[in-house]
Amino acid sequence: MLDRLTKKGVNVVNQLPEVGRSLFAKSNNAVSAREVPFVGVEPLGSFDYENIRGFSRLALSTIARERPFAGCVAMTLHGIGFGLDETEAFRAEIAGLYDTIAEGTVPPELETVVIV
Repeated sequence: MLDRLTKKGVNVVNQLPEVGRSLFAKSNNAVSAREVPFVGVEPLGSFDYENIRGFSRLALSTIARERPFAGCVAMTLHGIGFGLDETEAFRAEIAGLYDTIAEGTVPPELETVVIV
């Protein structure tokens, strides 16, 4: 994602948020979305299934707060490529989304969440 944004003139590498914070960057048509949100996470070496669950929960609740009229949210599957099981990573990410739905902190207009 960062490569695609950089090729379109959006350089966020030096602006990536700290753990628990977020950044919304204009996509400049690098992807079909107008903006790309980034949520700060723990270093990959300590990123586990619990962190993935927390990430998806924080990402969706942040979008609800910052972009409440979002109708569709696309999220990458986290945990792949550094030793975590793909199925368990997916389950953790979905669990975090369910946590957010149960708390009622989703964008009121949200219709679709796509895991890419």
